[in-house]
Amino acid sequence: MKKLLAVVLLFSITNVHANSLINRFDLNEDGVIQKREITLSGCVVKAGTFEHADKNDNGSLSGKEANDARAYLFNKRRCPKGQNIRG
Repeated sequence: MKKLLAVVLLFSITNVHANSLINRFDLNEDGVIQKREITLSGCVVKAGTFEHADKNDNGSLSGKEANDARAYLFNKRRCPKGQNIRG
């Protein structure tokens, strides 16, 4: 039972982090993050990093892809907090 609870908690925490990225960067609210939305939010996207994060090459990041890229695409140095361009 403890193992099941640990697995459930792990998945729910991952979804919360992915959803927080979608909520912050998905400016047109289509459920995915595009490179332009990241730059409009005040982040610096180095050449090739977005493309590396976009594992299925569809031009946008799902919540899972964004969460997996958090360390190198959404870090504090490249993406300072507090920048909110929503009305």
